[in-house]
Amino acid sequence: MDPSSDRSRQQAIQRMEEELDGAVKQAIDRHEFKMSLIGVITLLAFAGVLGAAVLAP
Repeated sequence: MDPSSDRSRQQAIQRMEEELDGAVKQAIDRHEFKMSLIGVITLLAFAGVLGAAVLAP
């Protein structure tokens, strides 16, 4: 096996791993943001329902 092709194959694998790692980190960050937003919206909705229950006759 040619050492230069083995080296280029390893570099290609390393680049692919770095790209995949970056994509996974970005996807995790997006997911965390979405879940946090859903949590805040749910909290506000819950507070609104409790407020309405307190003010209702």
